[in-house]
Amino acid sequence: MTTAPDSRPPILEFPPFRLDLRQGVLHRDGAPLAVRPKTLAVLAHLAARPGELVTKQALLDAVWTHVVVAEDVVRVSVGELRAVLGDERTAPRFIETVPRRGYRFIAKMGAVPGADAAAADPAIVPSPASGVSIFGRDRERAAIVGWLRTASTGQRRVVFVSGEPGIGKTTLVDSVLDDLLRRPDGDVRIARGQCMEHYGGGEPYLPVLGALAEPCRGADGEAVRARLAQHAPDWLLRAVAPASAPASPGATSTGSHEHTLHRLAASIDALAAATPLVLVLEDVHWSDYATLDLLSLLARRREPSRLLVICTLRAADAIVRAHPVADLRRDLIRQGLCHEVALGGLPPADVAACLAARFPDAALPDELLTLAVERTEGNPFFLGALVDHLIDCGLVVRRDGGWDLRGGIAELRTAIPDRLRSLIEPRLERLDPNEIHALEWGSVVGPKFSAHAVARLAPAGSELADVETVEQVCDALVRRQEILRSAGEASWRDGSTSARYAFRHAIYREVVHQRILPSAVRRLHQSLGENLEAAWAGSTAEIAALLAVHFERGRDVERAIRYRGDAAAHARSRGAWREARLHLEAALELLRSREQTPERSVREIALLQDLGVALFALGGYGSAEAESVFARMRELAARLDSRQTLFQAMQAQFVIHTMRAELTIARALGDELIALAAQLGDPVEEANSNVVQAANLFVSADLEAAGRYVERGLALFDPALPPLPVDIGITSATLVASIHACKGRISLARECITKILERGAEIGTPFARAWAASYAAQISMMLDDVTGARRHACDAIRMCDEYDLAALGVTAEMILAWCDIEAGDASRLGALRDAFAQYVATGQRFGTSSFGRIVARGHLLAGDVAGARRVAEELLAFVAETGERVYEPEFHTVLADCLLAESSRRANRAEAIALLGRAIVLAEEHGCPLFALRAATSLCRAQPSARARLGALVERFEDDDEGRDVQRARALLASRR
Repeated sequence: MTTAPDSRPPILEFPPFRLDLRQGVLHRDGAPLAVRPKTLAVLAHLAARPGELVTKQALLDAVWTHVVVAEDVVRVSVGELRAVLGDERTAPRFIETVPRRGYRFIAKMGAVPGADAAAADPAIVPSPASGVSIFGRDRERAAIVGWLRTASTGQRRVVFVSGEPGIGKTTLVDSVLDDLLRRPDGDVRIARGQCMEHYGGGEPYLPVLGALAEPCRGADGEAVRARLAQHAPDWLLRAVAPASAPASPGATSTGSHEHTLHRLAASIDALAAATPLVLVLEDVHWSDYATLDLLSLLARRREPSRLLVICTLRAADAIVRAHPVADLRRDLIRQGLCHEVALGGLPPADVAACLAARFPDAALPDELLTLAVERTEGNPFFLGALVDHLIDCGLVVRRDGGWDLRGGIAELRTAIPDRLRSLIEPRLERLDPNEIHALEWGSVVGPKFSAHAVARLAPAGSELADVETVEQVCDALVRRQEILRSAGEASWRDGSTSARYAFRHAIYREVVHQRILPSAVRRLHQSLGENLEAAWAGSTAEIAALLAVHFERGRDVERAIRYRGDAAAHARSRGAWREARLHLEAALELLRSREQTPERSVREIALLQDLGVALFALGGYGSAEAESVFARMRELAARLDSRQTLFQAMQAQFVIHTMRAELTIARALGDELIALAAQLGDPVEEANSNVVQAANLFVSADLEAAGRYVERGLALFDPALPPLPVDIGITSATLVASIHACKGRISLARECITKILERGAEIGTPFARAWAASYAAQISMMLDDVTGARRHACDAIRMCDEYDLAALGVTAEMILAWCDIEAGDASRLGALRDAFAQYVATGQRFGTSSFGRIVARGHLLAGDVAGARRVAEELLAFVAETGERVYEPEFHTVLADCLLAESSRRANRAEAIALLGRAIVLAEEHGCPLFALRAATSLCRAQPSARARLGALVERFEDDDEGRDVQRARALLASRR
């Protein structure tokens, strides 16, 4: 940004202050003051127009030209100016507030003789040269600027700014962003979010919601909301822009956790499309897990994006707390997907520069620098606290426009405490009772607190029960730059609004909070929880996590349990399963502190059921943790003699044992479950249990029994009823098709494929349609129908990509890779292996043999004979362990084909013939003539005398069942005549 020269002098004087526009420094009595660049620019704009009314919008246009911000930033900056100037809002000497219009600079101005008349643009005032927090860091600043330039070209960048408390992480980020916005080409959008410390789970995506809310309220908020509406889930739009228009149809479904993540990532990338976006997430060592998942996805997305994500992090805190951000940061760095700026203490030269700037014209001994470096280790915050301590103790005093050191170095050494806490506590002891109470009650609210929250904590009759009194007390602390800073305005759902304040550093809040008696802390948390509960009446789900924390600390166990459950439900609605799990585990821990009663058991069952669902979502349906949860639920159900609850617990266990391929346990449990469903008179659950039992029997190679169970399930199935999540119609048709395929009834299997697809279309949901297409592809693959398998797999992949149905997409990717290899593209073997590895990584073992056989066959077709043999041997071991025997003949056939391909030696050929004979016998025992036919075809190629055996098998297939396997066998028989 540039401006034409004007007649304004570069130095403005309004005693006792002098503002040097050219250097960007505000002085008081000759001493430079530390002021944020944007706040200084607001002062410059106002002081250059004495007596004029300057609207908030005019300040926004002049100072925040290149960034979208909310109006609150003006109020915050004016509040900071009043603190620096020692001005009173009610009796102003420098800045007058014109209600609902703007501000007027009313100080008496004075000209500085001999001032240069060159102009300076107050909107681009350079960073002030005073204050310990902005010295040094040139290399780090340059690195971040370089990463933003790279991001501006469409190459997304993620940066972690790490270091200990007070080292200057936020100050570094602030200064870099201010510098960027002052540049002529500084066209960027900035969104900042703050992670909050939480216990036992937090609000999913809280810092992201806070960051996105800011541009939604800005000057081009309508355009921002329109971009978000194209991609974001509707709950996000309601959270960041509740007054905006309804979301588009594509954004109304929350979907799975992965679906939600991809929508949020697409939303953020969309905001970065027109203007580079800097997304700042502060204190990610406190981040909720859902935000970390989003951060991981933003770093890994391959789509071009003009996005720079900056995260501030206390790495040591994350490691001590075992917070997953430590692992995420390490993984992203290892994979080259992020950068890190690790801040250490300022070097002695910068500490010396800080002291020289803070005490101009002072004769400070060299030993003071040595002491400062020793005691602060170059930590800017500690250094600032040390300087304040020296002034407070009268060891450094102002004299004749300069500064003098009183006492010798020995006195100085003994006066400087070793612990930072000792620097802060004396300052608290000088405060009056109202100031102490306001700080203590504010520390209970959090790192940031509103005046009306503090007022509601005040006892009846207290002066602080009045919001305006609280604001006056806190404003005074802000003006003295002691402990607090202004942080805009805050409002509660009941319409309460007031000024908001923040502790200047987390250490201040910690020291203040520890002064409160434990009994008082409990009372204050309880009171705050009750006030929040009343203010958000009817909408408490939105702050359930916060309410749970306050009631826990207030020892109100009943309310804490209830709000933990509500917070879990709120997290689940956003697909944030890890947060849901933490809340539920915290609720159960609280509940176990209560006396064991039937009522407690009922409440525990409800929480266990929700926790089990969360564990399924996180660890798959074979989760060992989920199994222990449902075992406890079953124990409680038996104790209460609740058959319905017992059925729910047993049903979950049935699914777990099935998915873990513990087939003997699953089959026994399945028969109990079917009998219990019949007793309960629930035909839907009875049908579902029969079909799942049929699946167990099918993979166990008991095709006849599987057929009977699936028939029972179909007899109870009513397609007019709302479908279950795992639809009986699709599942039963798939099982029937699999049985027909194994028995060589190819035409009937093909008819079932049609029924599968029709049922998926009838249900109509993306999941049902993609699931049906995936199953259709699997049956087509069983029939060796490459064309059909490819068509259905492509349909499934397309829908899975569109709706982020990752699990279904993995199985379809396997089938498509197999089709490509079958067509001669051996390069697709890696994709087949990777997709199978993803399937195995889910922990779901059921069906491993089904997909493993195409991996083994894919290796063989691609010419990797050793790989095919290894996979087949591993799968035979799996069959022996689990009893998943239906595809066992196929693995013997693959091993035989490997032996025949590896060598023509007679010993290998004999072993192969024996394996093929074993495969045929097993297939006949299992009632699977299709697999027997495949083994006999390989046998006939190796041993022409087996021609009659192959011919007999071919004759068992009807004319309508002549698929590729029969065609190959007939061709082989014809060639050997």
